[in-house]
Amino acid sequence: DACKKAYNSGDADRFEINVVKRDGQTVTMLLSATACVSMQGKTNGAIFIGQEITQLKTLDERKASMMAMVSHELKSPLHGIIGLCSSLMDSHADGEYNDKFPAVVETMRNCATRLLDMVANIMDASVLVNNKRMRMSKDPVQMKDVIEEVLHLCQSGGGRKDRAYLQKGVKLINTVNHPLPMIQADAYRCTQLLYNLVTNAMKFTHKGTITIAAGYSDAEQLLYIDVEDTGVGVSPENIHRIFEPFDQEDSQDHSESQRSGGLGLGLGLSISREVALKHGGDLTIESEVGVGSTFRLTLPYKMHVDSDTEDMSAEAGTPLQS
Repeated sequence: DACKKAYNSGDADRFEINVVKRDGQTVTMLLSATACVSMQGKTNGAIFIGQEITQLKTLDERKASMMAMVSHELKSPLHGIIGLCSSLMDSHADGEYNDKFPAVVETMRNCATRLLDMVANIMDASVLVNNKRMRMSKDPVQMKDVIEEVLHLCQSGGGRKDRAYLQKGVKLINTVNHPLPMIQADAYRCTQLLYNLVTNAMKFTHKGTITIAAGYSDAEQLLYIDVEDTGVGVSPENIHRIFEPFDQEDSQDHSESQRSGGLGLGLGLSISREVALKHGGDLTIESEVGVGSTFRLTLPYKMHVDSDTEDMSAEAGTPLQS
């Protein structure tokens, strides 16, 4: 049709087609068709110029998915705040303040906290992933204390709707019973990192255990922390995307997690990996669908602060809320 249009009208036309390569891979091509006109003004055929736009199409799809995700996650708490405010205003107009007032205010606070957490994560993702310049403090950190603080924070969430919570029948196990070597790190960012890993496991583990273990190597000057769960797992074709911002695996189990506890914006793991990398460490994953996942955090005894990272020993980040 594009060839006929270009041949008959002489106007250029653009269209997309899917092409299967010899290796079986399907790619999207953007073709431009224009008439081939001789010196005498006779149309002899059509000229096609093609450009592969597979990655651009994927990027557009991810942008659309991201916008839908952000819109959904922001609308839910906003609807809650607006509805509860209307309820309070109606009660005030009727001169009635009943026993439900404290619970209504608490729910409003939880909705506002969710919004604040989302905005903070978006700002962190912008700084860590895109701008790649962040301020880091150099603190003496005992990761055993950080682990205990994070687990206490997660266990005390108690079903609050502004954060992830343990499903019934899931046990949170800490096997770190002895102090670990002191390391030089940003204490707030390490707490944020480990909190993201544990709450991520809580979202996708509906039965079984979430276990935190740790080890170290004096020879390599490295500290290891494993967060292992018996959750839904990640499929092999999606595991390379797990640390991409605004990216989440689309499956029935993950949809169930969204209904039961909320998936968020898909920023926690990407932020966590960038924090690990900026310390000179790493964050990796091993996973099997239906069996579970193990995230391994590696941190050096001494921070590696590069030219893109500022030292900010005097300033701390916004504390996590219990």
